[in-house]
Amino acid sequence: MDESIVDFNNLDNNLSIDDAKKYLQNLISRDKAIEINLKQYIKLKDDLEIQMESFDNEIPEYLTLSLKKSNELNYRISSTCQLAENLSSKVKKLDNIRERIKDTLKKVDDIIDLKNCIEGVQISIEKEDYEGAAFHINRYLSIDKSVLEDNSSEKLSIAEKKLLSMIESKYQQSLQDNDQKQVLRFCILYVPLEKPLEGIDKYCNFLKNQSKKLDAMITHYRNYIQSPKTIKPISAVSVITKIFEHFAAIIEDDLPIIKSEFGVLHCAHFILNITQQCDYYSSKVYDSFNDQFQTNKNVNDILVYKQQLEKSQQSIQDNGGGGSGKVSEKIDPRNFAQFLDETSMISKATKFYEKYLIRKEHLIKSDIYQYYSKLEKEKIEKLNSIKSLIVINSRNQQLQQQPPQQQLQQQQQYQQQLQTQENKENELLKKLIQEKDKQMKQTIYSNVTKQKMNQLLGNYILLEEYFMVESVNKAIQMDSLQSLDFENNTNNSNSNSSSSSSSSSGIVSGSSNTLSSSNSQQSQQSQQSTDNTMIDFIFFVLQKSLQRAIDSHSIQTLNVICNRLCRILSQTRDNLKRIFREYIIRSSSKSVMDYQSSLQVLNNLETSSEYIIRLKKEFDSKSLKIYPIYKDEKSKDSESLSSSSSSSIEQQEQQQKEQQQEQQKQNEIEDIIIIRNLLNLELKKKQENDRDQVNILSNEFLNCSKSFSKILQEEIESLFKSVQPRLKNVLNQFTLVNYEINQLEYDNNDINDPFVLQFTMEISHFFKPFQEHLSITNYDYLVHQTIQFILKKIEGITIQQKKFTLLGGLQFGKDLRAISTYFTKISQSTIRDKFSKLNQISSFLILESLSEVDDHWNENRNSPTWKLSSSEVQKILMTRIDFNHDQILKLKFN
Repeated sequence: MDESIVDFNNLDNNLSIDDAKKYLQNLISRDKAIEINLKQYIKLKDDLEIQMESFDNEIPEYLTLSLKKSNELNYRISSTCQLAENLSSKVKKLDNIRERIKDTLKKVDDIIDLKNCIEGVQISIEKEDYEGAAFHINRYLSIDKSVLEDNSSEKLSIAEKKLLSMIESKYQQSLQDNDQKQVLRFCILYVPLEKPLEGIDKYCNFLKNQSKKLDAMITHYRNYIQSPKTIKPISAVSVITKIFEHFAAIIEDDLPIIKSEFGVLHCAHFILNITQQCDYYSSKVYDSFNDQFQTNKNVNDILVYKQQLEKSQQSIQDNGGGGSGKVSEKIDPRNFAQFLDETSMISKATKFYEKYLIRKEHLIKSDIYQYYSKLEKEKIEKLNSIKSLIVINSRNQQLQQQPPQQQLQQQQQYQQQLQTQENKENELLKKLIQEKDKQMKQTIYSNVTKQKMNQLLGNYILLEEYFMVESVNKAIQMDSLQSLDFENNTNNSNSNSSSSSSSSSGIVSGSSNTLSSSNSQQSQQSQQSTDNTMIDFIFFVLQKSLQRAIDSHSIQTLNVICNRLCRILSQTRDNLKRIFREYIIRSSSKSVMDYQSSLQVLNNLETSSEYIIRLKKEFDSKSLKIYPIYKDEKSKDSESLSSSSSSSIEQQEQQQKEQQQEQQKQNEIEDIIIIRNLLNLELKKKQENDRDQVNILSNEFLNCSKSFSKILQEEIESLFKSVQPRLKNVLNQFTLVNYEINQLEYDNNDINDPFVLQFTMEISHFFKPFQEHLSITNYDYLVHQTIQFILKKIEGITIQQKKFTLLGGLQFGKDLRAISTYFTKISQSTIRDKFSKLNQISSFLILESLSEVDDHWNENRNSPTWKLSSSEVQKILMTRIDFNHDQILKLKFN
């Protein structure tokens, strides 16, 4: 609150004199300030009154002047609008007059041209100037029909028919003379006569006559099918390849002529006509090829065989395993091996031909798109100009206040004309866009060849599947028969050797035993050879089928064959697993266990897995060449255009013209880039889909190989479980070893080893049959399984049953090192990690006192390879007979 303001209600009764003086002084100062403010307000009032008086004198003059100026401006605007309206109406009249004059002049020109056409056609026909006559007929066809008189029209129609007759006569003469230049000349004359398609058809007819040499080649091929021994050999692959090369050369040579003479819009009709001719010849080859190898008969026989086989299997299941339906005799798959090879090559040639046509289609559609885009831009520019005229006319009507009635009608009539013209241009633009879309969506080549090839590939897939399945089954059956023969021969050789040894003298006995041993070795080699041959033959067949599928260049065919091939591999894997189990059961039932056959099955599983990886690598490398990864190509047409500056007027004008030309070229380039991007997008999607399918198939091969490896590991583990009892003697030897020894016994063990020597002999005897018949990888895996099993047992016996002295612990460590050295020699991969826990146990057994336990524990317990727990360490220390058990229990493992 301001101290100068005194509140008399709150004054204290005991106010001092000094305070009163202070309040008085404040009141005096406040009065002076108020007086100064009052003087300023009075002065401001005087100034305001003076200004108001001056406003009362000046404002009326300003308002009068403003009113006058506004009236003048209003008059000028009204007169200007009237003048503009009059001028606009006169301009519209002039435009209408100009349009009528143009129409009149055009009709006059048409009449003059009509007269010239009548005379020119007759003169050109008399002189045999067919190009000139065609030009006059073209001019007649473009003349407005309203100026044509019946007499004139009749004369020109007669002249047109006469010209067409003469052109046809000359064309036939040139066709007989085989004169391509003259044939093309008379075919081009159909363009000005507005019959370009007829001209293209006639030119294609000439090209068809040039293809008659293909008839002779096809006739040669058919004669060879009927009499292969007397006719010079020729294959369908070479015939179909030459047919495709012939028609591709025609397209390559004549398409530029068609484009320049008949127009880009008619290139599609030319290619369609040529491809239809190609279909005619290729269909003959496909039909003859099917007749040569009796494809339909083989397919029907295989389908009947499959149906009968399914009914037979169903009958067996219904009858509980008894009875079977009648099944026709199998067809030897080798009968159509050549058919499969040639079909793959024919498919390759067909795919190359199809890719060539697709590339030509993209180029033609690019030109068509550019042609229609140019027309579309012209239509849009014309439409925009009409819209601008409509907007200007409507604005003029709004600006004019009260136009005369006649002038208003003229404006409305002109507006209606513009609206009609706009609607007409819109319709033309829509039709143009629809026609462009139709041209861009249509396929410009015939698909009959592709359809025929797809039918042939359908038969190929069925026969290829049969070829793979029956070839694999035959290999397995032959292997089974040879295995039985091997077992019978082995049993006979064993019985012969026993009888000869009991009835003959020692020398004779020795020689007979030697003969028996040699027979046994030959039989083992024969068995191993037949098993390897089976796997080699199976994968040779599958590799051949896969190669044919890749060479066909058909992703659908490759997909089907690969899926079927993987199913066959899965069935082969299951068959090998079943055969292995049967061999194990059969060998276990004998007095002397013989695992040779089962071990060979394990080798076959490993070989199969390696072959599948080889198939996968071959598949990846070859499929990458045929189905490459799509790469975007940057268009060189989109490079920026630069222009140099010029100071002179002439240079500037020349520069403007160049800029306009460059802008036009740039627009054309942009149109080309747009259509190419659209077409390349379709190609990119197709290639990406093909690559995705190829990657899926490659992963299937990889998964199939992994399944073989998994089954192999499982079967080796099951084999090891079946032979584990034979390791009982080895473990018993370790159980009998005494490690509660003194210095004398420790020294004696260096001379007379009580355990390691016998242990290695037993293990070597255990591994001997496996080492002879197993592959290196499988044998090594079995060795690792054995090591893991033995060391686990030794670990348990050591902790639970054994007692040690300090020297006994040293002897235990020495034995471990000897065993580790032995296993290292017979193993192909490292085994150090498997001995780590036993070595850690040994490290506690050689401690001299319990005081060393804490230091040893703390030094090693944080190591990532440490495997002993504190409780296990206590159990190990308990086996030392010289350590106090109570002190061991008091140890704290922190």
